[in-house]
Amino acid sequence: EQTILNFYKIEKIYKEQLAVYNENLPLIKTAAKANIISKTDILKLEQLKLKSEEAFLTSKTAADAANLLRRKYKLTKENGFFKVDLEKWKSFESLTKETIFSEMELIETRISILEKEIEAIDASYSPYVALAGTATADIKDIDNSFGFLGLNITLPVKDGGKRDFQRQEKTLQIEALRDQKEDLTLLQKTAFESLKTFDVIYKMRSKLLIEQINNSKIIAEDIELKLRAGSASVIDLATEKMNFYDLRSQKVALEYQLLIEIMNFHQAVGRQCDLTNLCVQIESLSN
Repeated sequence: EQTILNFYKIEKIYKEQLAVYNENLPLIKTAAKANIISKTDILKLEQLKLKSEEAFLTSKTAADAANLLRRKYKLTKENGFFKVDLEKWKSFESLTKETIFSEMELIETRISILEKEIEAIDASYSPYVALAGTATADIKDIDNSFGFLGLNITLPVKDGGKRDFQRQEKTLQIEALRDQKEDLTLLQKTAFESLKTFDVIYKMRSKLLIEQINNSKIIAEDIELKLRAGSASVIDLATEKMNFYDLRSQKVALEYQLLIEIMNFHQAVGRQCDLTNLCVQIESLSN
């Protein structure tokens, strides 16, 4: 769904940029024939157009695949998209103290089951001792009363090392699960630190792009005034306007990259439901 929303943003910018390109193209061709502008300038403009076209087609391909999946589940435009929570991940450190992630919980359960199975195997090695007794008493002649006491001992039958093998096998499985748990814990911590680092980079780049977009808009307006006064060329104006839309596309791409990083993080920690604030509902249903 997010690929579809991302495509809508890219498509809007691309159409605006393409309109600017097509609007200025006849004047640019005329200026090129008159040798007022160079072929190099035209090629630079063409490169900006191709770059935008590539971004448009890439996002369209991803959106088409997402739409196919929606159609498979009979979802239409009337079925709204899930709103993704882009801030929930920041509470991960406090969340880990309160919540056992499903995959962690599953590993712990499997370890507990294997430990019980080892206990059962160990118990089968121990001899079983049972006492049995009977007594007959004559209240008139206690001295002639008699009784019987029996001791029954059951020893484990030798099985050619089968139980030893089973015990070793389950012990190895427990060790593997504990290693898996450690790896998963490390993965979660690494994923969190990685996302925190990217978030810092995102904020810096986003701020820079906003400044560049604002500057480009001012520059384009200035060139337009100069063009009317005859001190600038149409290629200068077209190039700056194309650059303006390119910067906007870069900002959208950066926002989408942050979204992907957040989604990857939630997947790594097994909390995908937090993306749409469904974890609380799911946990309440399972209790």
